Amino acid sequence: MYEYEGSVKKEFISEALKMLNVYMGQKEEIVKRVKNNISIYRQEYATMYDEKKNITVPKTGFILSAVENKQADFVDNYPAPNFLAREPQDEDTAKKLSQVVPAVLELCDFKKIYKRHVRQKVKKGTGIYGVFYNDSREEIEICELDFMSVYCDMNVSDVQESRFLFIVKYIPNHILCELYPKARELFTGDSQEDGYSGGKETKTHYERSKIIDCYYKKNGKLHLMKFCQDNVIEASEDIPDMQNGVYADGEFPVVLDVMYPDDDGPFGFGTIDIIKNPQEYIDRLDGVILKNCFRSGAPKTAVKKGSGINEKDFLDAEKEVIMVQNLDEHTFKDIGVDPLPAHVTNHRAAKIVELKEVAGNRDFQQGGTSNGVTSGAALTVLQESGDKLSRSQIDDSYDAYKVMIKMTISRMREFYTEEKVYRITNEMGENEHIKFSGTELKRTAPEKDAMGFESRTKEKDIEFDISVIPQRQNVYKREANNQTVTQLYQLGFFNPENAEMALMALKAMNFDGRDSIVASITEAKQKRDVAIAQAQAEQARLAQMQNGGMVM
Repeated sequence: MYEYEGSVKKEFISEALKMLNVYMGQKEEIVKRVKNNISIYRQEYATMYDEKKNITVPKTGFILSAVENKQADFVDNYPAPNFLAREPQDEDTAKKLSQVVPAVLELCDFKKIYKRHVRQKVKKGTGIYGVFYNDSREEIEICELDFMSVYCDMNVSDVQESRFLFIVKYIPNHILCELYPKARELFTGDSQEDGYSGGKETKTHYERSKIIDCYYKKNGKLHLMKFCQDNVIEASEDIPDMQNGVYADGEFPVVLDVMYPDDDGPFGFGTIDIIKNPQEYIDRLDGVILKNCFRSGAPKTAVKKGSGINEKDFLDAEKEVIMVQNLDEHTFKDIGVDPLPAHVTNHRAAKIVELKEVAGNRDFQQGGTSNGVTSGAALTVLQESGDKLSRSQIDDSYDAYKVMIKMTISRMREFYTEEKVYRITNEMGENEHIKFSGTELKRTAPEKDAMGFESRTKEKDIEFDISVIPQRQNVYKREANNQTVTQLYQLGFFNPENAEMALMALKAMNFDGRDSIVASITEAKQKRDVAIAQAQAEQARLAQMQNGGMVM
């Protein structure tokens, strides 16, 4: 019988497991709502025809379109970090960090993670970044954690205020047996994962077991216990190298990125939550309209019983003559179907407009033309004004991105004790290799005693401010920027003789790439000033020689 032999008290282990059950209970209603939203997104909530009720129940893809359009807005504004030094002596480090961190993100395949992250955020209301350090690979790992795998206190607005944080994983048994041979009897591989479409077996060709990572804060340090079947298989408090905690920053290694914040807890709600009601009414109205269309396309005829009409001959469209025994105006009668009133179709159209307005998914944002708008410039203006909601949501997403980058920097400072080589792209667009280590993120500073005298030196973490630069992928914005640069060229902004006036004008402008243009013009101006100074000095020297002087 397996039993953990570490120093963690059994009472604390029992309390942690109790809180896990509490957190799961608190999250139960949100999980149900998210599962329902995923079914709506997948269009699993209806069938094309319900034979029992004899009605048509269609399903339209407005919600899927709205979600994917939102996700595309986030991807169009893919973020890149820019580091700003807080002290003058850290300028070079900040510049170097602005080159190294994107390389670290690329090694994590972050763009793929980001796409998945924002889609989960839009659908489920919350995307979750995980920022870890992989000891075996000696690299930072940034991943997108599934909404169903993270549990915390649902009565706090910030996940860092929770007493415990639980992350559920399903790990192949053979890996677990290698890592924890003493606990191999626990890795039965018969666990089940609660998926979005009901229970999902995790026992496959490579059997898996359910592992729960329990993070908790103790004496200002972050510690970790790993559970399997309510048994502790590892605890950081019993690992010599982790006596100061799992991570030096003492923060839970997750960042919750919320779509629409909920005041009652750390998780939010998503786009599907706010538009599934109009989607339901649109589908119900579609059912009414389609039922009327089917009836109109297949007219019925009422035939008097005992009329002597052969039903088989009557329904045979190829028979031109049908013999009957009795025929008068009361023998049979065609049953017509009246068309639906106009207000039914008008109401459906109004519901579609309502859904698009609520979701911020208007036609012109997807390149559609309406109300006589055909000019490309006018459409671009409409897109920019319509993107107001998206810009606000993207800005909120950047806030979570900054927190994730700060965690990444903290991991680099703590674990990158040796130099690593990264391939970067320099300002000239050429590949370059630079070296970087976590020691560059620290500085030794003198510490003064009570009398004000320097007594010793103390290691200090270098802090940076982080700004986000959107790597815009929108073709309309790229074309607008290209036109701006072309106009600047035509106006003579790039002529070194006009540098001073050009710089004055550019400082009042705001467009993508402005800073690089300002830097290029400034550099060209400096080179021109140096060349002019050298030419003037040479003229002065020649003039003095002609006057009989000698300048060495």
